[in-house]
Amino acid sequence: MFARLERATQGMSHQGITFALDPARSADEVLGWLAARFPARERAPATVRLTYLDTFDGRLSRAGESLSAQRDDGRTRLELGEGPRALELAVPGDEPAFARDLPGGRMRERLAHAAQMRRLLPLVEVERRERGLDLLDREEKTVARVRLDRARARAPGNGHEWHPLPVRLRIEPVRGYERAFESLKESVAEAGLTAVVELPVELAARAVGREPGEDPSKPRFELEPGMRADVGMKRVHRALLGVMLANQPGVRADLDSEFLHDFRVAVRRARSLLGQVRRVLPDGAVAAAREELAWVGELTGPTRDLDVFLSGLEERGARLPRADLEALRSVLERRKLEEHARLAAGLDSPRFVALIESWRAFLDDEAPPAGEAPALAGEPLRQVLSKRVWRLYRRVAAQRESLGADSRPEELHRLRIECKKLRYLIDCARSLHEKEPVERELASLRALQDVLGEHNDAHVQIEKLRRFGQGLFDEGRATPSLLMTLGAMTERLRERADLLRLEFETRSEGLCGQASRKRWRALFAAS
Repeated sequence: MFARLERATQGMSHQGITFALDPARSADEVLGWLAARFPARERAPATVRLTYLDTFDGRLSRAGESLSAQRDDGRTRLELGEGPRALELAVPGDEPAFARDLPGGRMRERLAHAAQMRRLLPLVEVERRERGLDLLDREEKTVARVRLDRARARAPGNGHEWHPLPVRLRIEPVRGYERAFESLKESVAEAGLTAVVELPVELAARAVGREPGEDPSKPRFELEPGMRADVGMKRVHRALLGVMLANQPGVRADLDSEFLHDFRVAVRRARSLLGQVRRVLPDGAVAAAREELAWVGELTGPTRDLDVFLSGLEERGARLPRADLEALRSVLERRKLEEHARLAAGLDSPRFVALIESWRAFLDDEAPPAGEAPALAGEPLRQVLSKRVWRLYRRVAAQRESLGADSRPEELHRLRIECKKLRYLIDCARSLHEKEPVERELASLRALQDVLGEHNDAHVQIEKLRRFGQGLFDEGRATPSLLMTLGAMTERLRERADLLRLEFETRSEGLCGQASRKRWRALFAAS
């Protein structure tokens, strides 16, 4: 028993160990059994209410972090991490919305590294009733601690049902008394308790139906190679619609910029796939959906452009006059408020509601189409998608060959669009092929996309700076200093675009070189 426990908890003793309590054993029995074996002092029972936070897409959990917030007398006590890596910080008022809202220090740095630009949102609420023992030596100094928790969890906000969590026993060492902790660990092993490795936040989240680290913006395509192409593509579009709907509240409330980004990606994917995978779904439904999705793309574009510009303002404006940067930020933020108001109104419009309702009704109907089906509707999904991937890859490779050192930015942008279409197709087809080869080619495609995306962003932002400068001049607010600052930012963007243009040559060879073409042919041409 003890040997098995050692393997299960190797490397954990320095930070304490948590055990699951058998439901057939009472808490009083376990604590009493330990108190009979060790000199101990019982700690006063306490009730703790806390909220675990994470980003919408579960970045903290995926980074191995947990963040809890406990409100107390107008302040909030934050705890980041578990065991010896845990950091504690008390802040006035409620929990922070972003890592940047914390004062400078280790917690802010670690939290910013995990959460990045995303807002911290309530994940699950926990109420924990604690009982415990301090184990003592002959001088009545505490040499180890035992804590027994009865807890329950609920989804954030009042009105949700509480769900009981397993009773847990946690033993914790005290620095300098390692031998006492080892003795305690052996005794707990003799009691037959099972060590557990899940973090408290993981148990609590699962109790309310959330999976820690889950990203609602990652569509999950449930596809099989031999399924009908029309059935499979409806499943793909249902997943993309699910991403749109999951992000829509965050877009409307402007919680952080990534809600709109992920919303737009889902819209763009859906529209692209409707255009790429033809003769599978009825032409009328496809044409109507593409037209409305194009409108949604246009509706969301201006706000997204301003998000991108604002997010990079500090980096692009490094070492430039602070007053000028703040003046520019003020103009951008005012315009973003105006554009976001238009966006929110569009999402609340009858046109958007009708799009969602009609598209969802069409996708939910998996019955064979009435009348004559589209030509490829009944073909195997893998075959349809693979043929399209190979055809589009050859077009990307040919387009790349046509580019030279003097090619205009617009030509690189057109290649970028084709690469996006190819990426969306492979994202659908990847589960229908052997994983490793597809992932290898996807890595090359992503690398080229990143370069083309940054190159295009640089040129788009150069044009926006020109327009901002003209607008400020027309409004009589373009001071000489501010215009010089805009000019310096423009020059930096041009230099960045030139460097990316050189990097493009290397990245494109990784995707379109002779060896790569052979691998793509083997993967998709013969499917």
